[in-house]
Amino acid sequence: MSLVAQGGKDPKPPQFFAYSAMPFPTDDDESSRSTSPSPDHATDNIPNLGYLTELLLDCLKRLENLERGTCKYEQRIVDLEDASATLPPDTNQDSHKLQNLASDNDAHQRAITSLEGHVQRLEESIATVHSTISKTSDRHNNTLKEAETRLFADVESIISIRLKATNDKLSSNQKEVDTLMNLQDALKKESIQLSEKVAQTDVMLESLKTWSSTVSELTSHVLTLQAQYSELDRTVDGLHDQVRDVSSEYPQMTLQDELQGLPDSPAVFTDSIGEDLVKESDYACHHAHHPTTIKHFAIVSLWMISWTTRLRRLNSTPLS
Repeated sequence: MSLVAQGGKDPKPPQFFAYSAMPFPTDDDESSRSTSPSPDHATDNIPNLGYLTELLLDCLKRLENLERGTCKYEQRIVDLEDASATLPPDTNQDSHKLQNLASDNDAHQRAITSLEGHVQRLEESIATVHSTISKTSDRHNNTLKEAETRLFADVESIISIRLKATNDKLSSNQKEVDTLMNLQDALKKESIQLSEKVAQTDVMLESLKTWSSTVSELTSHVLTLQAQYSELDRTVDGLHDQVRDVSSEYPQMTLQDELQGLPDSPAVFTDSIGEDLVKESDYACHHAHHPTTIKHFAIVSLWMISWTTRLRRLNSTPLS
């Protein structure tokens, strides 16, 4: 039985890995490894970091086992060399064992070297992955910074637009308030003027009431005058009737004859005034369109004047 069989199974050379296009985390934290971010086209040909890490840990465990086995084999070799030093040189069995141990040790050394090469390649792959992740992270960070800058610019633009609109609205409202205050002042002035006009109107109403009473009195006077005028009109109509009657009875009489025929005719016609009146009456009777009517009016007028003159003379004569 060989020493390799005593120390354990022959170490198998490490298997190469099947790469996948799965995304990988950008953080070294174990909690972030469990969550996979959204895929990126820049990392399509990069192996899965979690899978590589697990495979690397497995390789390290196998390497540790091989190192422990190698240490055991080396210790056995040392023990066998010490034992062979005490044995006679022609012992073939011990030399055969030493040869087997040497071959097993060489095999273990080759396996260790192969594992170290695989570990180095894994470390290079992991470094490449970390570099790609770093570049992708930087690119994403730059993209995020640009998006953040654009977002802040848009927010500042929106805020400035809103502030300008608000200031414009406040200015417009202030102008409307000023206009309303001016209108209020104008309305106050107009209300004062209207109050004064109402007071004047009240005074005028009182005056109109006084005038209405005066108008009522004047109306009553006018009605009285109208009644008197109607009475005079009837009196004139009666005089016209009398004149027509006199004209019909004495159509060919002259004015002097008619005056002489009046009862108690005063001797006033010897005066110059009476003679002038008689002459004017005769002239008017000859040239008027209605000589008879005018003549009769003249007769009545002269008769009234004569009696008025007689009354004046009687009043001026002292009593005996």
